[in-house]
Amino acid sequence: MKSALPHIPAVFAATLAFMTASCAHKAIECPAASAGIEIRFEWDRAAGADVDGMSLFFYPLDSYSRQWRFDIAGRDGGPVELPPGSYRLVACNNDLPGTAIDGTGSLSTVCASASRPVADGVYASTGMLYGAVVSEIEVTPCGVRYTSSDGTVKECGRGLVRCSPDSLSTLYTLCISRVSGLEHVRTVAADLSPVVSAVNLATQQPGGSSDAALRMSLAADRTLHTLSGSGCAFGAPAQPPECRLSLLIALAGGKTVARTIEIAPEQMNIASPHNVIIKIDGLELPDDDTGSDDVGGIDAAVDGWTVVEISPEPDM
Repeated sequence: MKSALPHIPAVFAATLAFMTASCAHKAIECPAASAGIEIRFEWDRAAGADVDGMSLFFYPLDSYSRQWRFDIAGRDGGPVELPPGSYRLVACNNDLPGTAIDGTGSLSTVCASASRPVADGVYASTGMLYGAVVSEIEVTPCGVRYTSSDGTVKECGRGLVRCSPDSLSTLYTLCISRVSGLEHVRTVAADLSPVVSAVNLATQQPGGSSDAALRMSLAADRTLHTLSGSGCAFGAPAQPPECRLSLLIALAGGKTVARTIEIAPEQMNIASPHNVIIKIDGLELPDDDTGSDDVGGIDAAVDGWTVVEISPEPDM
């Protein structure tokens, strides 16, 4: 007489097959235990980056899961714990006193903004911002499946996600050579415009004001007769002749004068979209008796010096 019970080995095999199918994405193998996933930052796009920490924002791709934020020290990355689900990762460095991270409630509004205004529409350096986006990370109890920045779909049973931050700021370096009259000068500042005041971290597109200015304090070398300085701002560099430089000179006698220069194409070297060098040859500074009269000497189209009430900081 045959038993009505199914064959025990057959039941075990079917159960094992069901458990394996319900917990795998193709080649993902379930680890013995998982405390979360590992985010690893790879700096091949910004090899010189030196950051103190990174902020990670995980935005759920469904309408009912919660958003998650993690702050990780250093530049390498680290472990995070997330419930299973699908997310978009937005990451940036969090060590910049000149930059504020705003609008973190949604992908459409999360942005980095210049946070140190020194005048109306004029901002101190933002510092060098680096950002990374992973468009979709699917977290399961068995690992992760994600799309890399080049569009490749990757799966990892160990829960490892690699992403490559890129520069979101532009470093501007200004050098003015053959400067005469430095003996009359107490401080010098330069406002470079136009730059933008914010960048969306999810789309990595400029936002905020598109006609802001970057304030740079210039150091004087009275031996070499030069003025030089640098600073960071958001957005791609404006092309000459749209780019303008406004000089603010505080004279030793207490008067402050200003002058605007239109940057010519030959004066701007865009070494890369994130590294711009501006060189100006020849500048005659006014002495303490100069008011609004022209004094000439800049190899570009200029206005005359004008007396103003604003004094650039800090002292040289």
